[in-house]
Amino acid sequence: MPTRLQDRIALVTGSTAGIGFAIPISTARQIAEDLITEGRVRRAAMGVEARLISPPVAEALKLPVQEGLLIERVTPGGPAEHAGLRGGNREAILGMRRVLLGGDVLTAIDGRALSGQMDLNLALNRKRPGDIVKVEFYRGGQKMDAQVTLTDNGR
Repeated sequence: MPTRLQDRIALVTGSTAGIGFAIPISTARQIAEDLITEGRVRRAAMGVEARLISPPVAEALKLPVQEGLLIERVTPGGPAEHAGLRGGNREAILGMRRVLLGGDVLTAIDGRALSGQMDLNLALNRKRPGDIVKVEFYRGGQKMDAQVTLTDNGR
């Protein structure tokens, strides 16, 4: 059985036409350096579990912003908790989903707006454990910010 993904795709489809995989060279270098020096890849993390906020959700929950990420949980002892960020403290059902409410609403990291989980992932992928990021968020109706020192995998 072929081991490379492209070889497996070719085996199943009979073709590899138009299939390619690429990552930025800076990412490849960092991954290689981590593997060589530490034997594993280090990823920066804040230690939060967050849910996307869309305008209808924001309206239903009476949130002060139309988009961002609602923090449902923070990792105990993690970077977000050390910076004072809060997760939800009460449960509600929104449509067919259970949602933790009462947490902070993340709106930006280092001045870049967060309109979804991908924005958070991209912001953190550019950082290393130990880096400090400025996080903008709402608590209740008040806009606030905090400095979060990122760690490896949020611990």
